[in-house]
Amino acid sequence: MSEIRSLFELDYPDYEILFALDENDSSSAELIKSIAREFPEKKFKIIFTPVNYDFNPKIQKLQQLLEVSSGELLWASDLNVSFKKDDLKKIVSFYLQEKPALIFFPVQGEGSITFGSLLENSYLNFFLSGTTVAAWLLFRIPIIVGKSLFIEKSKIQLFKDGFLFFKQYLAEDQMLGEIFQQQGLKISTNLLNVRNINRRTTLKAFADRIVRWNKLRFHISPQFYLFEPILNPIFLALILVPLYYQSLPLLFYAICAIKIISEFISYLLASPKDLTRKNILRFIPAILLKDMLLAVFYFFPFFSVSIIWHEKKYRIKGKSIIR
Repeated sequence: MSEIRSLFELDYPDYEILFALDENDSSSAELIKSIAREFPEKKFKIIFTPVNYDFNPKIQKLQQLLEVSSGELLWASDLNVSFKKDDLKKIVSFYLQEKPALIFFPVQGEGSITFGSLLENSYLNFFLSGTTVAAWLLFRIPIIVGKSLFIEKSKIQLFKDGFLFFKQYLAEDQMLGEIFQQQGLKISTNLLNVRNINRRTTLKAFADRIVRWNKLRFHISPQFYLFEPILNPIFLALILVPLYYQSLPLLFYAICAIKIISEFISYLLASPKDLTRKNILRFIPAILLKDMLLAVFYFFPFFSVSIIWHEKKYRIKGKSIIR
């Protein structure tokens, strides 16, 4: 698995790699051990984490990693995140210059094999990364995705019970940032793109994730969520048909063309290796379907407060607090 291997290939003089796995995930443990044998000089540890699903399971794993860690800086990432060899050096250099308590990252998707993974990666590369970068550069508003976070250990320890302070939030990533800021702790980003590898995402998995993220964003910042349709021009073009029906064909096709070209350029810059002949041929239908699905899924949070995550059903309220 190239993502795990990339952790061992990081070019940095002294770091440890900690893995938090589900209790019965022996297959992942064996895979990690087999890769680690090729890097005997690298320090690593695997811990199996029993989880209480009444609270955020990811936060519980982060807390257990915090308790066994020996370093002063923590870079927490999902297992499907891949790194370049100099990424850790870049992040530590940025930390030493800026001294933020938390560093967040835009997320780029790559590895598309299935049609569903092409939809998800195009969503990450255009909508999610675009809004993350624009919100920070223009307004200094952090949009934090928990795929990867860099945290100063002493700062998370300021909170009672460390990461467990945030266990009631299902959107722990965004709430970490918000509460850090409320406590006067500096957060920032150096705009290093985190490479999230999605190879075989199904259409159902893509749909489930978008619905879940929509509900979380709605409960965190409902005032901003109301304006999100502006970011889906193809959807807007359809619902505004009565205002320009006489020129519909030309205007609608122009909006679709501009959006597709913009997404193609974004994808080309983020994940050029993904644009195989097969993916290029299905790129246009993928973008059109994605935007129509986003338009439909946009309305789900207005009618449902339940979220399925890790096969567990949660009900949430304001700021993504688990009921």
